[in-house]
Amino acid sequence: MSFLQHVATLRGSLQWPPAGKDGVDARRSKALKGSGIRLSELLQGISAAVAKLRGAVARGKGGGVRMREMAQAPQAKLACISLQSRLQTSSSRPKFCGWDSMGQRQTSREQHSLSSATKAAAGATAAGLDCLVLGPARDDGSGYRRSEVLSPHVSSSAAWGPRSTLTESLRQRLEEFGPHELSMMLWAFAAGPAGKASQSGCGTFLEGERRKELAEMLAPEALRKLGEASFMSISNSLWACTTLRVLPALPGLCMAAATRTATADISELSPQSLSNVAWALALSVLSDSDAQRTAFDRAMSVAAETALRRTAEFRPAELVALSWALATSQASDSWLSRDATEQRRDVALSAVEATLANTPNSRQGVPLLAQAAWACANFPTAALSKPLWSRLAEALQVGLQGGCRSTSSQDLANGIWALAVASVAHADSSSFSALAGEAAKRDFEPRQLAACAWALASSRHRDPAWLKALERSSLRVIEELQLSEVAAISWAWAASEAGESLIEALLPRAEQLLEGPSPRWTRTSRGGPGFVEALLQLAWAGSFGQVSRASGLNKLIQDRLRREGRLRDSQTRGRMAEPASAMLVDQVPTHSSNSPTIVVNEEQQGFVVLHKPVHWEVDGADGVGSASRPIPLSGYMQIQFPNRPLLSDASAGGGFLGRLDAQSSGLVISALTYEAHLLLQFRQDTHSVAREYVALCHGLVPEDLHEIRLPILVRAGASSEVHASGVAAVTRLRVLARCSSSTEDYSLVVLSILTGRKHQIRCHLSHVGHPVVCDGRYAPQALQSDLQWCPRLFLHRFRLEFPGLDDGTIEASHGLPNDLQDVLRRLCPQSRTRMSEDVLSLWSRGDSLPFHEWAARSNARAQNAKGLLSVVSSHALFSSI
Repeated sequence: MSFLQHVATLRGSLQWPPAGKDGVDARRSKALKGSGIRLSELLQGISAAVAKLRGAVARGKGGGVRMREMAQAPQAKLACISLQSRLQTSSSRPKFCGWDSMGQRQTSREQHSLSSATKAAAGATAAGLDCLVLGPARDDGSGYRRSEVLSPHVSSSAAWGPRSTLTESLRQRLEEFGPHELSMMLWAFAAGPAGKASQSGCGTFLEGERRKELAEMLAPEALRKLGEASFMSISNSLWACTTLRVLPALPGLCMAAATRTATADISELSPQSLSNVAWALALSVLSDSDAQRTAFDRAMSVAAETALRRTAEFRPAELVALSWALATSQASDSWLSRDATEQRRDVALSAVEATLANTPNSRQGVPLLAQAAWACANFPTAALSKPLWSRLAEALQVGLQGGCRSTSSQDLANGIWALAVASVAHADSSSFSALAGEAAKRDFEPRQLAACAWALASSRHRDPAWLKALERSSLRVIEELQLSEVAAISWAWAASEAGESLIEALLPRAEQLLEGPSPRWTRTSRGGPGFVEALLQLAWAGSFGQVSRASGLNKLIQDRLRREGRLRDSQTRGRMAEPASAMLVDQVPTHSSNSPTIVVNEEQQGFVVLHKPVHWEVDGADGVGSASRPIPLSGYMQIQFPNRPLLSDASAGGGFLGRLDAQSSGLVISALTYEAHLLLQFRQDTHSVAREYVALCHGLVPEDLHEIRLPILVRAGASSEVHASGVAAVTRLRVLARCSSSTEDYSLVVLSILTGRKHQIRCHLSHVGHPVVCDGRYAPQALQSDLQWCPRLFLHRFRLEFPGLDDGTIEASHGLPNDLQDVLRRLCPQSRTRMSEDVLSLWSRGDSLPFHEWAARSNARAQNAKGLLSVVSSHALFSSI
């Protein structure tokens, strides 16, 4: 075996020298008795080891590395090195005894053709270890190859020696390497310590850039020999090239790994290799090739299937790595089927269970827990039970308290973000508060800071210490912040209602980034927003935070959104949308009395406003309905406008802006082009879209109740609720009329929402004690009695007003549908209120007035009566929560 092959196998072999040779293990154990020099010290740097050897010689003590220490150390199974059992006290050059990783005793002359100095440099730089076979080996009659250790001066010179010799040697002998040796060499370079060379001792570790250069030299040869490589060799090469970002080699390696994963025999798919391949594929940049997408998707599916079938064979770390990869690819693959998504989610659940069961208190416990939690949070969280999330939160807290200094800021940010996404911060407030308290003490990197800011703001964590730390840290790294990070921090600051100071400080950085080269639309990573989402977050933060200097930034945002929308339109122009299926056509009634209608048609500007009847659903553009499901509104739009690709794009919500509950009715904006969709989203997020509703509520709503400003906690698959951990929500209202039936009093109210949280109006009205009539979710106790005289939820969006793409005002209105008009006719206005009778008559005819006119009338009445306006504040109502 050549010296260069020896260097590759030195780091790459996973096996101790073969056992079974007579007396070998016994002689080794005898030879490796303690000099006090530990393997960990050898791994710190050759100069420190040599210095200790000199000290041992001076004191006349013999020694070696203990076999047990060697077997337990991670690198010990890669290279078997020991010190000579006896050190000659009379010699100034102590001996060094070792075996190569293949357990071979014979050494060819070719292995020692390079000088001792070059060997030291090659071993230290290529293998990234201080465990080196130095000097010419000789047999001393005991069966061991002994090698002289160089003097400290020569060792130091060797470690800093001419690395170009290694490069030239590799280049000359490259063809001699087989695929296994090439993969091990690549793995050795990638597994070495990252960053600059070690500053201690002689600096035996090779700098990251130098290792990358060497890997770039080996990668083409590894690609050329892929046909002969095993799955493990492909896995190691792919992992190494991804780690070192050897970009030219990645497309070929990724495709080879994906194809081999899908076709390999199950015995080849070791847990570590599978997790390495999945990790690398998740980080790869997909091309537009359908073949590549199909291969990658199939490889991920095979990895998930294998993990679920062979969970017991996976270590927690391997399951966590695989679940991270599956979650990362899930975030960018909106086209995945529901079955594939559920399969990947199950792997993440297995990772959580394995981590909680095996490693919660180990050194790697907190990192693994944080990564497992992050992976789970990227899937629908309804499948992950509250008790399991509670265990995760508690384990993270315990691990943090047990080893706070060893917990990285990245792990802390991952854990906090995951718990916030899962909306369990309120259920485990003590655990979450402990994590948040630790976050206030950390100096995060920009990406970590943005993740924590979003998580704590969305969980309504407003601790002054954290807000102060957030402002301090943001200003410290302001020049390093990217657009998505500026957006997340600005959104968090505005949502925390902490004032304008930080947002105003961040505005110049946002403008600088927007005025620079146009960022490209990139796949979402680790929960961070893409380019468009970042723009909309910035716009919302400036508007909700009432930042006076946001107008200049908003012009830049609108310009970038317009350009991005036009780019997407040009990319889809000429690409016909898929025709509506026959089943969809049969499912969607387009000419019945309960069909949608176009109220405003601005097809030239790229949008329409339509009226959604009750029992129609503003769906996610999947166009799927069933007997137990409302009729999909996306199906109606695809039939009416068949050549609009946006309408079948689920990632854009089918072009709809905002949602209406299936049990309610009212006006909905539907964009027809990407440009219109993005610009109308901007209008909505800057509160330029007036959304006005009329509702019939239980009880007599106080006439001076004009605003409900209470945070709403939104959870997937569950009812919304007013909670301190929720996100900001503002509902404005005016009482129009008071009326009654034979048994109960009711109030007709008109409402306008500043924010658009899930079930916001229904949740807010229920919380203040006046739920909407026929609201089975928020007033189930009254549903049966309500249904005797009201056929459905009495909530209707009757008016929309917003600037069009040409900045002209668009106004759309639609009075109460016939079924709700009939309900009002059955009620009696309170006798003492003449206005109630007039209002009920107006609405029961299908007429209406804008919210601002109702508000003006209400204010005039209040002034005449010298009434006092009141706002229901969160401080006033939280005392009763």
